[in-house]
Amino acid sequence: ANIVIVGSTNAAESQRHGYLETLLTAGNPTQRLAIRNMAWPADTVYRQQRPRNFFGIVKPGSSGAGRRKPLPANVVLHWLGQAESLDGPAKLDNFARACGQTIGQLSSRTSRLVLVTPVPFGDPLGLGLEVKERNTDLRQYAAAIRRLAQARKLPIVDLTAALLGQAATRDGVTLSQSGQWLAAKAIATQLGLNSSIS
Repeated sequence: ANIVIVGSTNAAESQRHGYLETLLTAGNPTQRLAIRNMAWPADTVYRQQRPRNFFGIVKPGSSGAGRRKPLPANVVLHWLGQAESLDGPAKLDNFARACGQTIGQLSSRTSRLVLVTPVPFGDPLGLGLEVKERNTDLRQYAAAIRRLAQARKLPIVDLTAALLGQAATRDGVTLSQSGQWLAAKAIATQLGLNSSIS
């Protein structure tokens, strides 16, 4: 089975730490899982940009086909919304619409789609960041993701609630190593895997 992770920085960095892949694999011991992290630090529901020739199968500047074969996906984890929440409540409807479109596109590839709400903001360096206001907006975006999950009958992992108030980020936005572990545990637990994780 192929599990594909899409998202932005925190989803992309989960590959570097390996906790999420380990817990997903351990939670499915009878299956041969291939986990493909397709997340990219700058991705949002509005735009997923890649460097020129990112999908090329030939070197830049040479002739020939420039597309890879489509990657089969049995399960897709959709983990976006943190950067988008910085636009505030005024853009919430735009986010919900774009998120719905992204989910629709992914649903054409697999019926097993899991929505993951974004990681809450923190202020681990004590810089006086507007964490309370940012997380108020973030919770509204997470609620929009939950509504989409309910409407489409999709499973959801609520990292916003699971990590709120915890020291999980290294800079207020990006998960630290221990934050990646907390997020991986929350994902595995909320998906019903590894209930004995400590």
